[in-house]
Amino acid sequence: MRYLLDENIPLSLYKMLQEKYDVKRVQEIRRGLSDREVLRIARREGRVLVTLDKDFASLQEN
Repeated sequence: MRYLLDENIPLSLYKMLQEKYDVKRVQEIRRGLSDREVLRIARREGRVLVTLDKDFASLQEN
């Protein structure tokens, strides 16, 4: 599995997942990206987006 962790995910979870999975943090790409851009990156890289941001549930890609 490949994961993209949003900025609101604790570093401790990143470290735990990193032991077994291909994990990237949004902060590694650029801080302050819009939700839409984060979603695009996750899709483009074939990653599962992990976030605590409830706004992603209503986000629709054109």
